[in-house]
Amino acid sequence: MAGKTEVSASTKLGYNQVVREFLAYLGPRRRKRRLESITEADIRGFVAQLESEGRSSGTITKLVRKYLSTAFEKARLRGRIKFNPVRAILRNADPDWQGAILLGFTTGARMQDIANLTWGAVDITAGVLTFTQRKTGRRTVVGLHPDVLEWISTREVSDDPRAFLLPTLAGRSGAGRNGLSRAFESIMRRAEVQGRLIRERKGKKGRSLRGLSFHSFRHSAASAVFGQAALKEITRRVTAHAEKGEVGRYIHEDIEALKAATALIPRIPKV
Repeated sequence: MAGKTEVSASTKLGYNQVVREFLAYLGPRRRKRRLESITEADIRGFVAQLESEGRSSGTITKLVRKYLSTAFEKARLRGRIKFNPVRAILRNADPDWQGAILLGFTTGARMQDIANLTWGAVDITAGVLTFTQRKTGRRTVVGLHPDVLEWISTREVSDDPRAFLLPTLAGRSGAGRNGLSRAFESIMRRAEVQGRLIRERKGKKGRSLRGLSFHSFRHSAASAVFGQAALKEITRRVTAHAEKGEVGRYIHEDIEALKAATALIPRIPKV
C-alpha cells in the first residue's frame, strides 16, 4: 500500500478494501501464515464469500484479479513467494510426461505404476482411477483430480482397455541411462528445478540421490489428503469392490467422498 502513490483516490480505496476484506476472510490465525502457503482454495473461498454477499461479477473481478493479484505478483517478483516447481516441470515436459507428473502430484502413486497405467484403469464417468501397485500388489482406487481430467480431455481415448495411457513411458525401466528416472531428471534440469544432493554416487553400481525426484510426489499434498483415517476407511471399502471386479458398483457416497478429497489438492496454476 505504501507504494501506491501514483493511483487515484478511488483506486487506493479499492486496494485498501481488498486487503482489509481478504485478511478478515483468512481470520486471525491464517493471516499469519507464510505468503506461499496461500492456495487457490483460499482465493476461491474468498470469491465465494464475496458472491454470497451479493457482490457483482464486475466488482469481484476488480477486487480479486486486479487488486489482490497485484500484491501477490509483486511478492513473487521480490522473491517472497517461490515459483511453483510443478508448473515449471510441466512446461518442459511432453504430453505423456505431463500426464505422469499430474498423476504423480495428485495421487502419490509410484512412477512405474503410473507409467504402465492402461485406459481400463480410468473411469471418467465415476471420476476415479483404479490400479494395482506393483510393489505391494495392493488394489488402489483414487479420485481423478480436475487437472488430470483436463489433461485426459486433450488425449484420444482408446477403445481398448489394455492400451497404455502413457504409451511412450510404458514398459520402460525405472533406472538406467534410458530409464524413467533419468528422463525425469532431464525434465527437471530444463525446468531449472534441482534438489540438493543427499548422497553422491560411489562405485560403478552406486547412484547419486537428490532431495527432489519423481518420488517426491509421494510426499506432496496428495499424501496429506489420502493419509486421513476416515478417507482410508472409505478407500478400503471402495477398493474391496474393485478387488471383486465390481468396478461399476461402487457405493455412490464413497465415490463422492474420494473425489471430494482429491479436489482438496491444489490445482496447478496455468500462468
